Amino acid sequence: MGHFPISNRPHSRGPLVARDNALRPWLRNDSEYNPFKIFSPSVRLSAYINRYIIIDCEDSRVNRILPDTAIVMSFRLKGIVLSLDNEITDTLPRLAISGIRKSDRLINYQKGSSNLLVVFSPMSASAFVTGPLNELFEITAPLDALKGFRNASELEDKLDNANDNNSVIELVEDFLLSRFRLPKADALIAKAINKISHAHGNIRIKNLAEDLCISQDPLEKRFRRITGVSPKQFAHISRMKMVINDIRSSKYQDLSETVFNAGYFDLPHFHKDFKNFTGQTPGQFFEASVYW
Repeated sequence: MGHFPISNRPHSRGPLVARDNALRPWLRNDSEYNPFKIFSPSVRLSAYINRYIIIDCEDSRVNRILPDTAIVMSFRLKGIVLSLDNEITDTLPRLAISGIRKSDRLINYQKGSSNLLVVFSPMSASAFVTGPLNELFEITAPLDALKGFRNASELEDKLDNANDNNSVIELVEDFLLSRFRLPKADALIAKAINKISHAHGNIRIKNLAEDLCISQDPLEKRFRRITGVSPKQFAHISRMKMVINDIRSSKYQDLSETVFNAGYFDLPHFHKDFKNFTGQTPGQFFEASVYW
């Protein structure tokens, strides 16, 4: 794994903006206690980080985590967090990084636990993590296992002494900035991401490659290295997220209309994709109390 050159490090510190209850639409019952709080990154990292999520759990809860197009770092502030993958229970590392996944996973936030999640923008994790991001696909690894993060445990004592959420976020931002490396820009992959996002994932990768005047194989290799996932999987995640949002918001009159507008031509194909993505049928999924 090579190192990115050190240059153009962002310096200015902007205010941290809390967006409380921003995840409330993901909760079935609005009267239910919402442990999620979302914070915007400061100006110095706003080009690289989409958002911070702080999860404070008064009681133990299991959340269904859906695939997303973002790589995520997690910082456990207190308590225990368990992964419940395939009937195997594992305690997650205190400081960890999770690659993009193709299917759901269950996370048990135990009573009294508190966690900060750093959700990177697509392509942006490469500013902090050296090497191909596709090596993180479908895995969660201890942060100190990564090159450049071997002394990450030094952050733990500082987090233990933080007084509030803003202090926690500022510590994590300083930690990330100390490892910032400006990656080489790839305008073609940025354009590919924009095209996939504009089409809400309903796009053929062969056509995408033709539009970008590149053959499909090198497009896929560059895309995987920079984003952590293939363009096909990126598009699939984007499409399924749109379908879920449309169903949840009742944008269309019935499921068939939603599925058709997402580019599906038959319900059985959609049901198979949906269950692989969420681990549940549409009926089971939308009756669940918490998912994000």
